Amino acid sequence: MLSALVFAATAGQAQNNTVDLSTVNTSFEVKDGQILTGTLGINCKIEIADGASITLNNAIINGSEELNQSLEYAGLTCLGNATIILEGENTVKGFYESAGIFVPKGATLKIQGSGKLNAYGKTNACGIGGAFNKASGNILIEGGIINATGGNYAPGIGGGKNLTSGNITIKGGTVTATGGNNAPGIGSGEGNKGGNITITNTVTSVTATKGEYAPYCIGVAGSKSSSCGTITLGDFTTDESIEGESVTFTPSLKSYNVAFEANGGSGEMASVTLLPGFATHMPQNAFTRSGYKFIGWNTEKDGSGTSYANAEFVTDISTPGSTLTLYAQWYQGDAIDLSTLTGNYEAKNNDILTGKLNGNYKITIKDGATVTLHGVTIEGENDDNYAWAGITCLGDATINLVAKNIVKGFDSEYPGIFVPEDKTVTIKGTGALDASSNGVAAGIGAGWSKIPCGNIVIESGTIKATGGNGAAGIGGGRYSSCGDITIKGGQITAMGKTMVDVSGSKAAGIGKGQDATCSKVTLGYTKASDYIIANGYIADKIAIDEGKTFIVEGNSTQTYTSASTINWETLNGKKLVPTPSAYYTITVSDAQNGTVKASPLKAFNGETITLTTYPATGYKLSKYIVKDNSGNDVTVTDNKFTMPESNVTVAAEFEVDPGTPVSSTPKATANIKVWSFGNIVIIEAAPDTKYSIIDLQGRLIKSATTKSTHEEILISKTGIYLVLIGGKTFKVSVGK
Repeated sequence: MLSALVFAATAGQAQNNTVDLSTVNTSFEVKDGQILTGTLGINCKIEIADGASITLNNAIINGSEELNQSLEYAGLTCLGNATIILEGENTVKGFYESAGIFVPKGATLKIQGSGKLNAYGKTNACGIGGAFNKASGNILIEGGIINATGGNYAPGIGGGKNLTSGNITIKGGTVTATGGNNAPGIGSGEGNKGGNITITNTVTSVTATKGEYAPYCIGVAGSKSSSCGTITLGDFTTDESIEGESVTFTPSLKSYNVAFEANGGSGEMASVTLLPGFATHMPQNAFTRSGYKFIGWNTEKDGSGTSYANAEFVTDISTPGSTLTLYAQWYQGDAIDLSTLTGNYEAKNNDILTGKLNGNYKITIKDGATVTLHGVTIEGENDDNYAWAGITCLGDATINLVAKNIVKGFDSEYPGIFVPEDKTVTIKGTGALDASSNGVAAGIGAGWSKIPCGNIVIESGTIKATGGNGAAGIGGGRYSSCGDITIKGGQITAMGKTMVDVSGSKAAGIGKGQDATCSKVTLGYTKASDYIIANGYIADKIAIDEGKTFIVEGNSTQTYTSASTINWETLNGKKLVPTPSAYYTITVSDAQNGTVKASPLKAFNGETITLTTYPATGYKLSKYIVKDNSGNDVTVTDNKFTMPESNVTVAAEFEVDPGTPVSSTPKATANIKVWSFGNIVIIEAAPDTKYSIIDLQGRLIKSATTKSTHEEILISKTGIYLVLIGGKTFKVSVGK
């Protein structure tokens, strides 16, 4: 039943059709055309009539915090299809375990306008969408400034806990969505099966932040029974949820493509489209090669570039607007896929280990062996029945890193990687390693109590080592000593953890564990891009290699050398890097019609610098221009050069790529045909296929999308033009 004021507004329609919520004294239904304003002062249910379009104008509905099931209703409940127009600033909170705004199953809620909406859901319920054990419908946001926050187990925008939810489409506005515990910012709540999520290039921006313990910021919640459909962000579409603490999509985000080359193998793999800033799994390898094992991808055919593991989770591996080609890497020999193991395995000399270990098996390295880790994942289970490290060296061993690797110990008392006393493990390579304890041991080094370790040498690679309670990141465990630790190079982050309220020395980032000893720690570097971070405390017996000099990044007033007396506690968590005077820098100049990148951007004399180009569509590299400080040319061979004893500038020139010539006979590729007839350019492609036409000077003549399967474009001026469509470039002769 409506209040007297609302009755007057709906029945009379005489004045302004406005409902002042501060005067409402009972539950009511909002009719088409009504405006809600003011602050609701009672606990009541407000429903929006099926098919109604209403306006929120500085309205506040603060749902009760009272734990009363009789108040189990949303701040606003749609009875069917509804449109909410935003004016001013509005706040809508759900009542007991309910959504801020609830959309019923099969219905669609549209949100429009230029105002602001703060929508909050209670436990198990969304800011906008579903609630606990209540299936919900579709959400379409076309404008406004939206801040939506979900309660525990529910997203800011999407489906509540359990049952199903509809599609989410965001076409406009500035949207910020934050999930509750275990839930994404946008998507499905725990146990909810949701629809598709689409964010178009017409929005201002959309930011999604996951809740605590949630695996994704857009997509599904942290339960196996949660699911959702495809996720589309502008031109990017994926079937996988989006990882990251928080991601922001704007129309300015230009996607890039990753193509896959069999490199001696056979089969087909479609290219994938990725967005900068969004972490995404690359597809599983589909190529095969008789007599060989696939061991990963590389940016160079010969494997000399950057390596990636099969189906690796990647972020920003190329430049927006470009296409990166990854070449399959094959190994003719003992490449061991850990996912196929059915028992323990001892790696022998020259073994290559790859894949994810799926069982609780012990992986050891034979005494004296050199073993390559190429995209390995070992995530040990903390169980007394599996009393071993993630990888156990049986004696001296060398571990070569390629791509990204994860190694976690099994039983809590064992480290990620273990080497016995009086033996040495050497870690090197161009890849990465994330090594950690499953409880109270080092990331790399010793275990708990009576499990001491030998010597650790790190020569290169990107290393993250995390110790458990009382243990170093790299080095000893509590009550367990370690031998010499030598850092010769690499990008090192080591985190020790001191047990609270326990007497004894502190656990080191690099060095000794708590209540234990470390023989010696020696620090050095081999590349200008090397660094060392020790969160925790570095052991007190420190040496810096003769001739090496460090500073804390960004602070060149204090230089640390082999002769320095160092208070390591003041360096806790700070990045030690080579002094700028020890290396030279590379400056990359802007280029027209393309981009050039150099890696690394600082280097010692003699280091190899790799150049990568990303031509604009319709262009190709013409030449590199690399010069030293004196203006002398630096030779570039196969996109690489050797750093001289001087700073260097890098530039590139790009020229028009004539692409595929097209005559009056249609040429086809990827289900697209392009040809010319007189002054007409003819395109046959699927409707809504984007194309651009430019002249040979790179000037844009037209950019549009096809309206049907047969498109005819009139070009007034005679000449040669490039048609850019479907990732291909065609040359057409117009008027000749």
